[in-house]
Amino acid sequence: GGEHSFNNFSGTEDYSSAQAVNTEAESSGMIPKGVKAVLVRLQAQSSTVPTLVELTQASGLNTHYTMLTQVSNQASSLTGWMTCDDSGDFDIAFQNATDNVLIAVQGVHLH
Repeated sequence: GGEHSFNNFSGTEDYSSAQAVNTEAESSGMIPKGVKAVLVRLQAQSSTVPTLVELTQASGLNTHYTMLTQVSNQASSLTGWMTCDDSGDFDIAFQNATDNVLIAVQGVHLH
């Protein structure tokens, strides 16, 4: 039960450029390669508002979720099913420097 945060997105990391999210590696092998989708909770904050944070497929062709930070240095969050590419991966992109980035998995769609 509960949720599992990804290794490099545990709520203490700061990013300003797009990052690949390898679900198998980020979960230390708990999520198998080729997973179809993951139920994730995204949480982050920025001193620059508004700042967009986007979850996209690794191909970059399809944005699934856009989160907008609305208050300086206060966390914003969203929860939803993120579709993965054929390898079970997706990307996260940041409009500005973004702090305390958390991606926590709450469920997995295998087939």
